[in-house]
Amino acid sequence: MTPSSLVIVTDRGSLKAYRVNETPTRGPSLQLVQAFNMTDAHGRLVDKVSDLAGRFPVTEGAGAHRGPASIA
Repeated sequence: MTPSSLVIVTDRGSLKAYRVNETPTRGPSLQLVQAFNMTDAHGRLVDKVSDLAGRFPVTEGAGAHRGPASIA
């Protein structure tokens, strides 16, 4: 790696950036540059952007199983 390399570590709710510092005697080491958590990452999108007043209840969807009478 070059002396100005960055290592980015992410998961579903956080991001961390590390700078790689290389020394001839000890080898490469990592220094934390930036870290932050995204608290909204663990929610459902429909709960964040939808107005529930406009949603209609769904009783039977397109793939709903309706019993043996619907097969005939």
